Amino acid sequence: QLANEVLESAISDEDLQQLLDEFQALLGDTRITGCLSRTAYPSLSDAELKVENERPIADREGNRLLVGNIDRLVTAYDRKSGQPIAADILDFKTDIIMPGDEKTLNKKVRYYQPQLQAYRRAVQRITNLPPDKVTARLLFTYPRRVMSVDDRTDS
Repeated sequence: QLANEVLESAISDEDLQQLLDEFQALLGDTRITGCLSRTAYPSLSDAELKVENERPIADREGNRLLVGNIDRLVTAYDRKSGQPIAADILDFKTDIIMPGDEKTLNKKVRYYQPQLQAYRRAVQRITNLPPDKVTARLLFTYPRRVMSVDDRTDS
């Protein structure tokens, strides 16, 4: 019975093909692939990079417990000492924002900013890195934009 329900609710061939086409286009966009390759870290060319996808994270901040998954965490290690020297958080967002709608894009960045700031603080504590060595970015799959998130609060 469950198998029949799953098959009945399965995506149509046309919808599946459209999703695959969109995914292929996403992978063909240098703004996206540039974030996912070693070339995104030219200043760390001598470092050993460790990439973790869906990195579980749990961290205590005061009396609050942060539990989540970082979509992509890249940690750079010094090859000689083995110590972390930098980290980059990349969080994927599937919100649909029309190309050129900077107002909505910036609103979404502000909306997600507390989440990314909490991830940054947790990674800083885990790696013992100073704040300026941990970056956080949002990758919006549509309109294929990568936005930096910093620790400034909205005024």
